[in-house]
Amino acid sequence: LFGWTKEELLGRKMHDMMHSRHQDGTPFPAEDCAVLQVLRGGQALTNHEDVFIRKDGSFFDVLYSSSPLLAGDQVVGLVVVFRDVSDRKRAEKAILDRDRALTAVNEALRKQTLALAELNKELEGFSYSVSHDLRAPLRTIDAFSRILEEDHAPGLNPEANRCLTIVRKAAGQAGELIDDLLEFSRLGRQEVSFHVVRMMGLVREVTHELILTQNGRQIDLIVEDLPPCQGDSRLLKLV
Repeated sequence: LFGWTKEELLGRKMHDMMHSRHQDGTPFPAEDCAVLQVLRGGQALTNHEDVFIRKDGSFFDVLYSSSPLLAGDQVVGLVVVFRDVSDRKRAEKAILDRDRALTAVNEALRKQTLALAELNKELEGFSYSVSHDLRAPLRTIDAFSRILEEDHAPGLNPEANRCLTIVRKAAGQAGELIDDLLEFSRLGRQEVSFHVVRMMGLVREVTHELILTQNGRQIDLIVEDLPPCQGDSRLLKLV
């Protein structure tokens, strides 16, 4: 494990051969060596983690135990039993690095969640503000067109009355559109209402409403056969 031959080791100080320096290159004083404390104090050492040095200068992680050799009450030597645990250490480091990475990701997700929550709060406030600002002119349009219908309908020609009807209906549809947009903005906070939607009927309904607002234009719309689908009819109509 160390790369030394027996002849190279005999007569040499064990500390100098095993761990005379730390991995960062700083000296490892013999007084700090746990094995030396066994030799001096006579107390056994069990499952001690350390880093040993090979002959080529490379380091490897070890787990070792040491017991004193006694002659009566005198410590005359010691036995050191160790094993290379470099693979285990690398695995532990990999797990630690993974845990740190996961912690960093979780923290990033937490911050992102807080930012999204704040953004959603601002978006919700903006949506209600836009809703209020858009409804005000719509109410005005609907109110004055209704006054025209109720007070001046007899004096208007059929085309003018038809146009008023379209204006009032368009104002009502715009109000529904605002409601749909608000509902769409709240999709992240509520469940979509899924059910079978007859797409042909939906397209005809939308087409009819749009054509009413395009008086005087020649529109050729071709709709092929559409199968039904699963979805939210109000949101699909908005699309």
